[in-house]
Amino acid sequence: MRLFFLLCLSVMSSSCVSLKAKKAQSKWQAVESAPSLECHTWPKRERDLEIKEVMPLRDRTSGFLVTGLSRQAAHMHYFVGFRSDTEVDVNKAVTLEIGRDGVLLGGYDDGNGPIAVVSRAKGSSEYVIERRTISNNVVVASQSFQGPPPRDGLITAGLRGIWIALRGEDDQVRIHGLAKRAKDLVRLDLVILAEIPVIVSAGNTDLALIRSDQSTSVLTAYTLRFDNVPSAAVSLPLPIQDQLESWHAAGSGNQLTIGFVDGDSLVGRAEVKSMFTTVQDGVITTGQVSGQKLGDQHISEPIVASHRGVTDMFFSAWFDGESTIARYRNGGHQLGKPSYSGVFSKETRLSDVFSDTSSHDQFALLRRRLASGYNFELCELN
Repeated sequence: MRLFFLLCLSVMSSSCVSLKAKKAQSKWQAVESAPSLECHTWPKRERDLEIKEVMPLRDRTSGFLVTGLSRQAAHMHYFVGFRSDTEVDVNKAVTLEIGRDGVLLGGYDDGNGPIAVVSRAKGSSEYVIERRTISNNVVVASQSFQGPPPRDGLITAGLRGIWIALRGEDDQVRIHGLAKRAKDLVRLDLVILAEIPVIVSAGNTDLALIRSDQSTSVLTAYTLRFDNVPSAAVSLPLPIQDQLESWHAAGSGNQLTIGFVDGDSLVGRAEVKSMFTTVQDGVITTGQVSGQKLGDQHISEPIVASHRGVTDMFFSAWFDGESTIARYRNGGHQLGKPSYSGVFSKETRLSDVFSDTSSHDQFALLRRRLASGYNFELCELN
């Protein structure tokens, strides 16, 4: 795609004009040499006061679910389609009316169209999960579960369905699964976690990964199955020399790649590392570890993402008041040196990296905190 940048004429309009790419102000070579990206700022509709969250649909990236506040100080939710482009037409958004007590958890595309997943409390010890068609806002399924009502969650596409991890008001996380062509959700009552997991697919297995304890460098992996058969927890010790600052993971084929930061990036004493493992029938075999010294920069938490059979590790990297996207490429079980792209304000950080299943392009979603809500930016990665 041709490269161009836009300056929105007003937060009240989605009209934009072309503008040159932001130039680096610092003298760091990594920022000065970073190639431009095609990016668009997420526009507001006239009725929108602030945007709080932008969520790509899982399974097929056919659009985004957006939450925020309207100018009447009411919660607003809408869906907008995705056209394999960084410019989003919010004037074609579909408003979702989910009620004041509804919590929009995210959505997915079941092959027949986009579906929104909503939870709502039903007293203090029961909750309901609804699945709604976005085209006409019809509830196609509603199930009640015993337990504390969810306050947030994460939806992830698995090999044979969708996984929904919900954190309740008791701060415990319960996982629900919806197999393809199944009518009902299944809650995995034997897998109750202390944090929202990273859910990945590798080999022929869906895995939920969590950090066992914030004071350790050991991850725990649980095999997820729609038949609710209990899974033994598998420990995955990370080879840490200093301290585990942050981590993330992604699967591709039968390979599970765990990216992590060893050390303290705030003081410039850290190393970016990847651990390559293989997964088959729920058996995880650890393999080689490769790393790169971080140098004089501060970075965000990693996002590990697979695209066209290649698994990369992404960060927001900060240099003297500016940020850029750092990409560490994994190839042949070796972690390559970073490449940088785009120049952003110091308040901007990477929020998500995803691939479009129709165009096979890869995109980054960035956000910047405002006095009220966030400013989001959608960029196509080179």
